[in-house]
Amino acid sequence: MNKGRLIQDVMPKAPPELTQRERYFAQLVVKKGPMWSLSEVMRDCGYNEAQIKRNEIRKKIMANKLIWDYVDDLREYVRMRHVIALDHIVTELAKIAFFDIRTLYDEDGNLKPVCEMDHIAGAAISSIEVEATEIPSKDGTFIINKTTKIKIRDKIAALKELREALGLIPKKTTTFRKDDNGNIIQTEVSGDDLSQLPITFE
Repeated sequence: MNKGRLIQDVMPKAPPELTQRERYFAQLVVKKGPMWSLSEVMRDCGYNEAQIKRNEIRKKIMANKLIWDYVDDLREYVRMRHVIALDHIVTELAKIAFFDIRTLYDEDGNLKPVCEMDHIAGAAISSIEVEATEIPSKDGTFIINKTTKIKIRDKIAALKELREALGLIPKKTTTFRKDDNGNIIQTEVSGDDLSQLPITFE
C-alpha cells in the first residue's frame, strides 16, 4: 500500500504480478463492502464449487499479500473520493447558508452588475429577473424603469442539510416517558424536530 499518498485522484493500479482474476477478486471485496464473504466473492470470480471448498485455495488467496495491499489501496481511493465529494457538498451548502445579501450592492447602495458578483453570490442566487417598464415623461418621451428581482436559495434548508452533512444532528432521537398510568411510551423525534424532546426542570 502506498501510505504516502494522501489524495488519490485516479484509481490505483493493480500490482502487475496479480492475475486478472486476482485483480477482480480485490475489486469485488471493496465493492461488496464489510459484509463480503470469501465463498461469494470466489464464486463471482469464476471459481467452481469444488475449488471454493478447497482449503488450500482459500488459504492461498487469504495469504496473498499483493491482493490485500491492492484491496487497501482501493479502499483508500474510495474513502478519499467520498471525502472530496462531501467536502464539495459542504462548501456549496455553506455558501448558501451564510450568504450575506449586502454583498450584492456597492458602497452607494446600487446593485452590482452580475459580472461583478462573486462566486458565493453565484451559488446563493437561484434566479435574476429584470422587468422593464416604460414611464411617459412630460416632454412626451418615455423613461425606461428597470426592476431587478433576485431570488435567493433557501438558507434554512441549506443550514439543515449542512448540519446533516456534518453530522451535527441525529436522524432520529428515541425518547421514553411515563404517562399518568405509569405506562412507558416510546416516541421517535426527527433530528430537526427538537421542540418535541422532553425538557425537565430541576
